[in-house]
Amino acid sequence: TVYPIRAPFGGTVVGISKSEGEYVNEKDSKDVIVRVDDLSKYFVVAKAPETDAARIKKGMNVDVKVNAVQAETLQGIVRHIELAAEEADGWKSQQSTFKVSVEILNPPADLRSGQSALIDIVTKRFANVLFLEHEFINKDGEQNFVIDRKGRRRVVQIGNQSDMAAEISRSEEH
Repeated sequence: TVYPIRAPFGGTVVGISKSEGEYVNEKDSKDVIVRVDDLSKYFVVAKAPETDAARIKKGMNVDVKVNAVQAETLQGIVRHIELAAEEADGWKSQQSTFKVSVEILNPPADLRSGQSALIDIVTKRFANVLFLEHEFINKDGEQNFVIDRKGRRRVVQIGNQSDMAAEISRSEEH
C-alpha cells in the first residue's frame, strides 16, 4: 500500500531523512521523513542581545552577508522580533537574547536554505560622515584626538556614536 505524504503548505523537498522501511517516532518532532521549505522567501533568524533588542524595530533595514554566497551584501528587512527573551544559560552567556527574523529581499539564485549568515541591523544611517572605531580615538583631559597617517596629532570633535564607532564632526591640526 502507498501512503502519500502531504505538507500543509507549498514548498520544495530539500532533504530526505528516512528510507523505505524506517520507523518514525510520532512523539519526537525532530524525527522527520522529509524537510519541505518554502523557497519563495528566505529568512535569517538571529539572536539579538538584550542591550541591542530595544533599538531594533520591525521594518528596519538589514545588511546580510551569507558566508557561502560570494555576492555583494544582500539587503533584508526586520519582519519580527520576539517579545519574550530567551534566558541566558549562565555558562556561555550572561545576557538574555531576543530572536529576530529578517527577510532577505531579492535573494540570489545560488542562496540555499540553511546557509549561515552575518547580519547588521541598520538602526541609523548617516551620509557623508567619517566614522572611526573607538580604539583610534584618544583622550587627553577633555580633548579628543587622533593621530593621522603622517603621525600628526589632530584634535577632533565627536558627533553621533554607537557601541563600536564615533562620528568625527570636526578636526583641527595641533
